[in-house]
Amino acid sequence: MHRLFLAAIALTVLAACRPATTELSEDQKAAIADEIAALHADAAKAIRARDVGSWLAYFENTDELTFTSCVQDGAVAAYRSWSARADTTYAHYAAIASMDRFEWGDLHTRVLAPNVAVVATTYEAVATDTAGVSFAGNATWVAVWVRTNGTWKMANVAETWNWPVASPEGT
Repeated sequence: MHRLFLAAIALTVLAACRPATTELSEDQKAAIADEIAALHADAAKAIRARDVGSWLAYFENTDELTFTSCVQDGAVAAYRSWSARADTTYAHYAAIASMDRFEWGDLHTRVLAPNVAVVATTYEAVATDTAGVSFAGNATWVAVWVRTNGTWKMANVAETWNWPVASPEGT
């Protein structure tokens, strides 16, 4: 399953990384990294507010989106479309009464082309489910960001959770 995910990430990056006519300067790369950092900061606000619509807006709304999650018990969930990921996200957030804390770790951004960047980071979260049970944990997060028509969206994501997940009816 991990090979399938890595192949999907590699294909997305290769497809998006068409040769640029000019090499990006370090200042240009830094400016792109700053744009991505600002998007992550805004995304964290949406997560803390449990604003699922705003959170999902950071992902490409396409059937080409690949989102892979691996939870601590080794189970892997691979969402091969935006709608599949959206359905699961709405279900999970419905089981969370409050997002008490959500923080990204240091962002490690590699700009691959003027319109493609890869971000590796971690996050920590504390939440309370609808039964009043608090839970906490952390995860690693890797995202391929693609800029289309001036707008950055996540095209591929991989995350590995190390925490219990509030889930409606065991999903």
